[in-house]
Amino acid sequence: MLKASVILVMLCLHFNAAEAQESTSLPEPFKGYNKVSVRDASYLGPTVLIDPSLKYKKIHQEPEPGVEGDFSDDDSYLEFKCGNNTLQIGFTNGLSEDPTFILRTSVGPKKQTVTADGTYLAISNSCFIYISGNSNQFYNVRRKFTVNSKGIREVRQPLYLVDEVCVASAPVDLRTQKCGKGESVAKIPKGEKVQILLAERYYHDEDGASTPACQDSGLGVFPYENYLVRSQFGLVGWVANSAGSIAGEPGNPLSCIIMNGD
Repeated sequence: MLKASVILVMLCLHFNAAEAQESTSLPEPFKGYNKVSVRDASYLGPTVLIDPSLKYKKIHQEPEPGVEGDFSDDDSYLEFKCGNNTLQIGFTNGLSEDPTFILRTSVGPKKQTVTADGTYLAISNSCFIYISGNSNQFYNVRRKFTVNSKGIREVRQPLYLVDEVCVASAPVDLRTQKCGKGESVAKIPKGEKVQILLAERYYHDEDGASTPACQDSGLGVFPYENYLVRSQFGLVGWVANSAGSIAGEPGNPLSCIIMNGD
């Protein structure tokens, strides 16, 4: 009986790295959606998933030349009718391989353009837009947008899913409070694996550009974001982390949190 209990505990504490990675199959809510490709002039863009009951047009011309945020002559974009709004969805790979979706609609007499970094987009029959992918981000950020008479708006989440198993590039201190404050829950040595559960994102403008929560933690990381992290034992606490870069610098102290872009 003791041996069986030990095995059960070991199974409960085991990290399944495969489950923490992004699935390559379609998420359950979007199975059965139609697959339509969009592209920019120099890059075959991603597949957009569209609810089969939502009507759309695929257009291969520039809608309004000379207006910032328009799609170029060789681009294709998708056009939807969302209530009284016309929604256009395009894609650009940017100048340095930074996949980005372009969302555009009208708010009164003015055009509104919203750019959202990502590699995956789905749109429901209610014109809810779901975008994910690690492009110019620290991890695979999953976002939701709505379209109505007030324009395109992101539905802000209190916390964002990360769900990654990560090796500590430096000692990790799980704290009871954000910004490196509060009591220490657990201290994880360098080289040990932890699971990053959730993250906060901070906004300072209407486009949803993020900015760090705290400017000086006293922990040698500046600037940084707060992540909710689980130890192998199962203790959970906040970790202040400075993102690494694709040039080879790991995140500190969470090695897998790197800026995937310029």
